[in-house]
Amino acid sequence: YGLVGSEMCIRDSVSVMGGRVTLHEGSVVEHDVTTMGGHVEIERGATVRGRYATLGGSIHREDGAVVSGHVEGSGMGKSASKRSEEPKSFLHRVGDAVSNTAILFVLGVVFLAIAPKRMEMLRVEVARAPMRQVGLGIVGFFGFLVAIVVLCVTVIGIPVALIAVFLGLVGLYGGMVAGLTVIGAALVRHKSENPYVHLAVGCFVFFVVYPLPFVGPPLTFTLLLLGVGVLVSTRFAGFFPTKKKGDTVDVSGESPYR
Repeated sequence: YGLVGSEMCIRDSVSVMGGRVTLHEGSVVEHDVTTMGGHVEIERGATVRGRYATLGGSIHREDGAVVSGHVEGSGMGKSASKRSEEPKSFLHRVGDAVSNTAILFVLGVVFLAIAPKRMEMLRVEVARAPMRQVGLGIVGFFGFLVAIVVLCVTVIGIPVALIAVFLGLVGLYGGMVAGLTVIGAALVRHKSENPYVHLAVGCFVFFVVYPLPFVGPPLTFTLLLLGVGVLVSTRFAGFFPTKKKGDTVDVSGESPYR
């Protein structure tokens, strides 16, 4: 949570994860504004020289706010005044829920089809210790940010950082899909053992809960942390295994998820 005061210039990007930031009139952000599970308010007279994007969050831009770059993601709102925002906000959240749920479901189907054993490994860890995964997610998120900053110090490290960000996003979606699949399994596994059915039910729960003002943001934020944490605990779904002498790597295992 924070405020960017008038006449204040930020020469870097602004990133929000699960919090709220307001850019007041006269403030300037030289690069991008992004949010994951949080909210950014860009008031009239504020300037963003880069783009603005959201994943599981929302960005509201008032008339008169200047954004030079293009818009990515969903959850972007624009209204002439704050008084006109509230009647539309629920509809905006419903629209966000539709688009974000569709992305998660489609990617989930792809992940389950091309990497069933890897996804099973993620689901096992989520079902075994969900709160541990959330805690690891906090550590993993900040560790990943530090690693990216270190890589970007050198010109050679920048391409590596870009690849790492891409792979990190793919893995993050995989972890979130695993979490939703476990939620679905908890509700309907007595009727079906099909992971695609579990995914569909988990995505439906996400769609229903996401627009709720006091429930949706914490759920999304927790799901994001869960996705990061399960990647850390499984070493990116077994792609970076620790193999002791005489041990073999097993990505199937016995599943408490089942």
